[in-house]
Amino acid sequence: MTFSEFPVITTLYLAVLVGVLLWGVYLIFRRFQLPGEADHVHSAQVENGDISAKIDKEAFCQSYIRTEAPRFANYLCVAALICLVLVPFLAVLFFPAASPFYELAQTRGLDRTTTIFADMAGGVVQFVLVMGVCVGILFATIYTYYRRRPPSHRSVIRKLEAEANER
Repeated sequence: MTFSEFPVITTLYLAVLVGVLLWGVYLIFRRFQLPGEADHVHSAQVENGDISAKIDKEAFCQSYIRTEAPRFANYLCVAALICLVLVPFLAVLFFPAASPFYELAQTRGLDRTTTIFADMAGGVVQFVLVMGVCVGILFATIYTYYRRRPPSHRSVIRKLEAEANER
């Protein structure tokens, strides 16, 4: 069984891979836009009176970039890329776990229903094992994000305002 036998699956796999790569490029582009956006947000919030004019603009911009960067999206994009790269290898790795079902499906003398069920069961076993690994990667990604999550932008602004008022 090779990818060339299943052009639809290969096309779908490559389309999803290209989509995840484009998502990554967008996130990188978004990251480079943040400094200019931080300047604009600082000016607008000072003008509207949302924050004190005493707050250091550089400290505000650094905190804005740290708190408003698409960090969770970055984590998910990397996890999706890892899963997409691993899926073909995992399918090959877990094939031995599903092979007894495939062998049962090829046994002569079984009725058609048993053969179809055994063939589908092999695919289900392989799918569940591969998806189990992908879910584990997603769990590790989300756990890591929430363990390293930055403070909210509002709490950082309160801290900067307290520091500005002490001066």
